[in-house]
Amino acid sequence: MDGQHYWEIIPDARTEHECKIGVTLQQKFAASTSFCDYDFGFGFYGMGQLRHGSNSEGKFYGKPFKKKGILGVFLNMDAGQLSFFIDG
Repeated sequence: MDGQHYWEIIPDARTEHECKIGVTLQQKFAASTSFCDYDFGFGFYGMGQLRHGSNSEGKFYGKPFKKKGILGVFLNMDAGQLSFFIDG
């Protein structure tokens, strides 16, 4: 609910599709969809896009990633900021 949080995700070489990484304000949503398809979700899609409230559109951000690299996520709840990093 507050504070600053950082975590890293290392994609598995066996991953078939691009990942959606981020945060959600709710835990209950349709399992056949992604959290960032809704207005309560915020994410980075591996195609190099930010996603919020859409399963098909978003601003281009960063660079695409899929099976290699390290994706860092920084969430600053105090300032209301969410940032993503690829390999630093």
